[in-house]
Amino acid sequence: MSQSNYDVIIIGGGVLGCMTARELSRFHLKTALLEKNPDICAEVTKANTAIIYPGYDSKPGSLKAKLCVNGNKNMEALCKELSVPFKHCGSLMVAAGPKGEEKLRKKLKAGKENSVPGIKLISGEEARLLEPALSDKITLALYAETTATLDPWALGIAAAENAAANGVDIYTSTEVTGIINTATDHSIQQDSPDDSKPDESKPNDSIPDDLKKESYSYKITTKTGASYTAQNVVCTAGLYSDTLTSMICNNPYKIVPQRADFIVLDPSLEGFLSHILFCESEDKGKSVSLVPAIDGPILIGSSKIDASGDKESRPSSEEGLRELAEEARDFLPDIPLDLCIRTFTGLRPNPYYIDSEKSINDFIITEAPDSPGFIYLMGIKTPGLSCAGEIAKHVTELAKNRIGVISERTDFDPSKKTGIGINNLPEETIFNEASETEASETAASTEKPTISLSRDSIFNDDILTDDKNRESGKIINGNIVCRCRKVTEKEIIEAIHRMPCPPTLDGIKRRTGTCMGRCQGGYCTQRILEIVKAETDIDLSDIEWDRDGSWIVR
Repeated sequence: MSQSNYDVIIIGGGVLGCMTARELSRFHLKTALLEKNPDICAEVTKANTAIIYPGYDSKPGSLKAKLCVNGNKNMEALCKELSVPFKHCGSLMVAAGPKGEEKLRKKLKAGKENSVPGIKLISGEEARLLEPALSDKITLALYAETTATLDPWALGIAAAENAAANGVDIYTSTEVTGIINTATDHSIQQDSPDDSKPDESKPNDSIPDDLKKESYSYKITTKTGASYTAQNVVCTAGLYSDTLTSMICNNPYKIVPQRADFIVLDPSLEGFLSHILFCESEDKGKSVSLVPAIDGPILIGSSKIDASGDKESRPSSEEGLRELAEEARDFLPDIPLDLCIRTFTGLRPNPYYIDSEKSINDFIITEAPDSPGFIYLMGIKTPGLSCAGEIAKHVTELAKNRIGVISERTDFDPSKKTGIGINNLPEETIFNEASETEASETAASTEKPTISLSRDSIFNDDILTDDKNRESGKIINGNIVCRCRKVTEKEIIEAIHRMPCPPTLDGIKRRTGTCMGRCQGGYCTQRILEIVKAETDIDLSDIEWDRDGSWIVR
């Protein structure tokens, strides 16, 4: 089978891997990203509260605190570069008793030590002026003006597209099965004894000085049969970072998965909640969070349910959902939970020391002590999304220190062009008025020039706008396929041809917002499948929902 050689290979295509790929693409390096799923951002990234935290929750002096505060500061500019919607809405952490109030005071102190701007304690009355739906029992709130929200999928996908446009190779459906250090011509099995005990107070210890200058290379084998070599490897594999790292070194850490349930309320509630709300319970500390999402719905999350070591299945928990509903109603008595349109479950990658079973509260971002050039990330959970851009910079600096002098590209383009959507359609778009009830939702076909895209056009923005690529056709700017989110046929076709894989239904959803409204795909799913078949010649029975084997029509 084929073998490809790179300067740096990133394993794992979540938001952290994609952001790291983009950051590395600033330099004269041959870089690749390997993702086991058919699409990127399909694991930990796709299930979180979408919050950009201010930084008062992190222990002062920790790597997590530093990256979170800087990440919050720089995220809006990053989103602007990548055309990712971003909303500065501020947050309230509310308490309803003395225990909660004391925790808020401690968080205010930590926030000031972390140099978090715009934080202050306000009374319950002041909090209700900002959020009238808050319970009368709220006595104190910690206000943070810099808290924000965004779409995690949009950020990761935009970073990947920008990285690819700047020369990074992205391989999906490419599961890593082995990593070999070619300098020693062996790999270390996962159950190898750990001869050197790590300093548990310093999970980010760097590589020993006497190994830094040695030349190492890594061979990566995959389930597809293809293999890759690289001087440097960055492991951002989330739930499986421990498994992959144990292939190459004596890894002292393990990932213990924890399930997280979420509730999504109907977008018609836009305006019910203006700020992100964190609730500090008297009996168990920080409980539910409520987020006025970037596109209208209210997101409620998240529970903490033992996954019993299972890193694959994500069933919703009746216990977790009931707990979320009760906690939300406790702080917002009038919240209309009957307007729930969806529940879903994700997995947190909680890090632990293998020997002591002690949990780790900081990010682990380090080089393997006995394998220079192998950089691994573990336990990047909340506030990992907030820190994504800063983590990418941090990892890139580690890689640069290992590689030596590398020049920055003068032709690096940090921006990603915005696709065509309902809010930026050409002025000449003609909508159908076939019926009075559907006039604002449906459009009929009309003869217009369109864009013909091939599989070679993946991640290529120019092909979407260059006149020489326009050929005759009947793709209509105003032909709305998804009524709930007003997604056009053209947006769906554009998304199909931007995906780094045979398109999946969830991949289209992550790029366009289809199947995320009130009907959850009840109206548009069949039409989307027909468009995929027409654009790719993939049989309906072979189109997958998301992960390998998730066929829709079989």
